[in-house]
Amino acid sequence: MVANTLKSAWLRLTTINGRRIYILPSRAGLGFAGLMLLMLLAAINYNNSLAYLLAFLLISLGHVAMHHSHRNIRTVTYQVLPPRPAFAGQNIPLGLVITTKHQHPVYQLLIDYASTAPPSRWFSLSTLARYQHVAVMPMVSDAESFSVPLPAMTRGWQTIRPLRIGSRYPLGLFYCWTIIRPDTQVLIYPAPTGVLPLPLSDNGNVALMAGTGQDDFAGFRKYHLGDPAHQIAWKALARDDVLRSKQYNHPEGITLQLDWQQVASLSETEARLSQLCQWVLAADEANMQYGLTLPTGHIEPDKGANHRHRCLSLLATYDR
Repeated sequence: MVANTLKSAWLRLTTINGRRIYILPSRAGLGFAGLMLLMLLAAINYNNSLAYLLAFLLISLGHVAMHHSHRNIRTVTYQVLPPRPAFAGQNIPLGLVITTKHQHPVYQLLIDYASTAPPSRWFSLSTLARYQHVAVMPMVSDAESFSVPLPAMTRGWQTIRPLRIGSRYPLGLFYCWTIIRPDTQVLIYPAPTGVLPLPLSDNGNVALMAGTGQDDFAGFRKYHLGDPAHQIAWKALARDDVLRSKQYNHPEGITLQLDWQQVASLSETEARLSQLCQWVLAADEANMQYGLTLPTGHIEPDKGANHRHRCLSLLATYDR
């Protein structure tokens, strides 16, 4: 009976939402422990009461800091929101809701993302270092939402790797952390890059357009990632150091049918997908109707946010 009670109390102290809490001395904490050992040895050697008092006072301070560090992590709960699709080479905006218990604020939360680097053969604790720092939260009170930027490496479905939520509060002597393992995936679109101009399709006849001509020039807008280089206003950039893109009025009634064969001049598959992705974004920006044809699928011309997502998803999941 007593053993079960002690076991349940221990689990409540060492787990949070089913996740175990870990705590270890930091580098500063190890240095502090070594200093306390030397101070205690000196007090014993010289039998100095003041040295004893100072040593035990500092040791007690470190012991209290350990409990506060553990409490700083134990009093929070986490909820991971479904991530939105992102482009390769950019960041995945992962939504994270952190809630504190009993309105007790927590401080200096460090968020790290699991790395894909293999662990060291010689150091069994090297898994502690297999995380890259992605965000810091100075203080959280009650319930707050954050957007944690995670790297999007390659296109396709990417599994969200474990997150480590930790803190060195209050004195930096201990590092306390817990591991969050989101059971979710996010779709990564190809990187929207390319130098080929947008192809126009009119009644099945395909023509390449390097712009719609000076007569159709509509003005400038803020540069968006994926805009082709030939649309960048280089003269305006040299004048005021603001990156803009030229915008044209496209003729009404033109329907684009983006096709895999239109990027046959590009030798690499990823370069073709990136160019098609850039064309999809350009056509969507111009509010044009467009379709997409790949060896693995076909989408009829349409427009809108849902249609853009369907086209980008087809590019993201393309399999050689």
